[in-house]
Amino acid sequence: MSANGAAPRLALAADRQISVGEKSYTLRFSVRAMAALQEHFGLHNLNDTAAKVYGLAKSGASLDDLVALLWAGLRTHHPAMSKQNVLDLVDDLGVDGLQLAIIEGLAAAAPDHSSRKETTDRPPVPG
Repeated sequence: MSANGAAPRLALAADRQISVGEKSYTLRFSVRAMAALQEHFGLHNLNDTAAKVYGLAKSGASLDDLVALLWAGLRTHHPAMSKQNVLDLVDDLGVDGLQLAIIEGLAAAAPDHSSRKETTDRPPVPG
């Protein structure tokens, strides 16, 4: 949860390249990815899905959930990849590589707050 108690929002657009052996793959946690995860987790809306993904990042995920996250992230640019194909990638990546790929992919999908002005940047109001 964010500071205000709401689940974090995903920008759902940025790509992240990962290399497995001599091949390169592109992760994108897009609407397509979130729809796949929503189905995987048996959830009914995007907010619950984002909260679930955030919760997994904080509390740990099963191998099945990690594979589902990677598979979902590959849906936009590699729609023909099955979960079985992703398991083959995991054999080459290893669990640590799998976790790193997911963390980097989700970080790329996180909203960029750097362009927003913080309230502390405003001039003081005369009183």
